[in-house]
Amino acid sequence: MSPDKARAIFTVRTNWARSRFDLAATGANPFENRLSKSNVGRLHVLWQHRVTLGHPLPALVAGGTVYAGDGAGHIYALDALTGSQRWRFATGDPQGAAPTTVASGIVYVVSSYDVWALDAASGAERWRYEAFLSSGVIVANGLVFFGTYNEEIHAVDALTGDQPLDRVQGWRARGRG
Repeated sequence: MSPDKARAIFTVRTNWARSRFDLAATGANPFENRLSKSNVGRLHVLWQHRVTLGHPLPALVAGGTVYAGDGAGHIYALDALTGSQRWRFATGDPQGAAPTTVASGIVYVVSSYDVWALDAASGAERWRYEAFLSSGVIVANGLVFFGTYNEEIHAVDALTGDQPLDRVQGWRARGRG
């Protein structure tokens, strides 16, 4: 090998911290450089985790942790390498709950009737916002945005869950509940 060339094997770890990967919901990771048509057949199961009840829902990966929900309303944090459970949070929604975004150490979770902000490390509830949801959540500029079935867009503070109306001028927003 000539002195002006180098060769090394390395792993690129890319978080999948938003449902469907990005704001455009493409479902494609543009940083994937190890999986291809030629090697996908050699994949094998590293670990699996059985959910308490119901069916598993889509998962997110951030900071070496897999965040997943199930059809019984539980949210799980699992070690990405071993599958061991770090914590479990029960939303109480029998129709299911799913994480939709991980940002700034917070896992944002939606169910049919609520948005939760959970501490990503411990699973502790930071806040809960009650609303009859028609969408997932988008986190941007310190706010969490989501739609409801009464055709409203809500914007709440990402850290507190409060509606900072001075920061969302032009948005139609209603009080909690």
